[in-house]
Formats: sequence, C-alpha cells, structure tokens
Amino acid sequence: TDTFISDGAIVTIQAGWARRWSTTLALGATLGLYRGGLRRGFSRTFDRAVADSVTLQNPIDRFATGGQWVHSGPLGSLNMSWDPSSDVQVGATLGWGGTIKVNPADGAEGISRGVSVPVEFKVSTNVLLASTLAVNVGLASSNWTDLGDPSVDAVSGGRVWSYGAGVEWEVLSFWAGGFPLRVGFHRSELPLRFLEKQVRESTTSFRI
Repeated sequence: TDTFISDGAIVTIQAGWARRWSTTLALGATLGLYRGGLRRGFSRTFDRAVADSVTLQNPIDRFATGGQWVHSGPLGSLNMSWDPSSDVQVGATLGWGGTIKVNPADGAEGISRGVSVPVEFKVSTNVLLASTLAVNVGLASSNWTDLGDPSVDAVSGGRVWSYGAGVEWEVLSFWAGGFPLRVGFHRSELPLRFLEKQVRESTTSFRI
C-alpha cells in the first residue's frame, strides 16, 4: 500500500498606502511578503499475509521518506484610481511578484530553489448608466513563461488572461435602503497546465 501526502500553502502579508492627488486621481502602493511551507511524505507498507500470492515468512519493514520546505519572498504593487467623469471610475494595478525562495526546513535534505512570479496587470472600470443601474468590467493578464525553475516551466500555462463583468440594479427602494440585484460572470485561465491542457475556471454569481 503506497501513501503519498502533500500539504502546504503560501500566503501574502501586505501593507499599503494611498493618497488622492486631485478630485479625480488617486495613487497607491503596497509592499508585502510571501510566507508559507510545504510538507510531503511517501510511505510503502506490505501485507504480511499475501504479497503477489506468496505467503511471507518474515514481515517486510515499512518504508517512508519525505521532507519539509519553507517559502519566502517579497512582493509589491502600484495602484491607480481615476474618475474621468462623475459616472465613470477606472482602476489599474501593476503587481510585482518577486521571487519565491524555497528552502529545506528542519534539516531536510534537498537544494534551495527560486521561482520568479510574473508581473500582473489588472484594469477595471465601473460605469453608472443610471441612478439605479451600474456596470463593471475587469481584465487581468500575466505571463507565466521562464519562471527560473525547469520543473515549473515544464507545466507553465504561458500568458494567461482573466476577465469578468457584473451588473448592479437597484430594483426597489425602501425607507431603510435600496434593494439591489447583482449578476456577475468571471472566467480565468490558471497559470499551470494539467495533463498537458490549459485549465480554465468560470464562475457565475447572482445576489440580491
């Protein structure tokens, strides 16, 4: 019986600053860190009674191996909000991913490696079509080619795109507030291929 366990995650810790430079333009920036870890283990055990239809006279010892790694690195972004008119708002973000360093932990064997996270560009706009109707659209793109690690580059999805759109309509208005109806759609290409195929994710939402 073979058992393989892989457990881990990476999170980001960020702090930001923003300032409005005029009535229509605001700029901001964030700095942060990647933090996380990964634990992998493989074990193989043998049934003492039968192995390939042969009764074992002596038990075969269990075999196990594995390791643990820690992840760290910097990241940051530049952000802009621009209101070209009272009914239109545009936002844009340029995100720098830095390099995620992967190092063995707790005396585990292995070599250190680094994976470069690509720059990501995001833009979105919100348009007020009427006093009770608003539309928003967003687009994001990043290039996951040549990340600096052959094992990751082998399954890279190349340049990926993400886009979405939503509508908010205030159907009714009461003394306590509005009654908004929200409908949205989002579609993303994931940065890594699975079984040599591009992976896509789509979400449709409805909220009142």
